[in-house]
This record gives sequence, structure tokens and C-alpha cells, in this order.
Amino acid sequence: MKVGLRRGKIIVVRPEHDHGLPSYLPDRPRTYVYRRAGEPCRVCGGVIRTALLEGRNVFWCPVCQT
Repeated sequence: MKVGLRRGKIIVVRPEHDHGLPSYLPDRPRTYVYRRAGEPCRVCGGVIRTALLEGRNVFWCPVCQT
């Protein structure tokens, strides 16, 4: 959060996992959990979960993001 606030944007991928542009190609993931419910976490292998929160979909890894 602190880095995102400083840079004025949300950083969703660790630098060591960033493949650069163009984003959202199948072999160049730029998110860890977004729209990946039921799939393994890219960091730990835990199963990504999803839920509705205030009418919005949220995604998280119950192992990494508790």
C-alpha cells in the first residue's frame, strides 16, 4: 500500500514476477489472484477463493493473504 500511495497506482505484481508489457497475455500474468478463483496461487499453490463484498467480486489466497 505504501508503495502504491507513493507511486499513485496499485502495484499488483512483485518486481521479480513482472513480465512487462504487453499485459494480460496467457504466458505473461500480471495478477496473482484476480479472476482466478479455484486455481492455484502463483506464489504458494493455495487455492484462490472468491466472494461478494458490497456487490463486488473479491479474490484472495487464504494461505498468502490472511
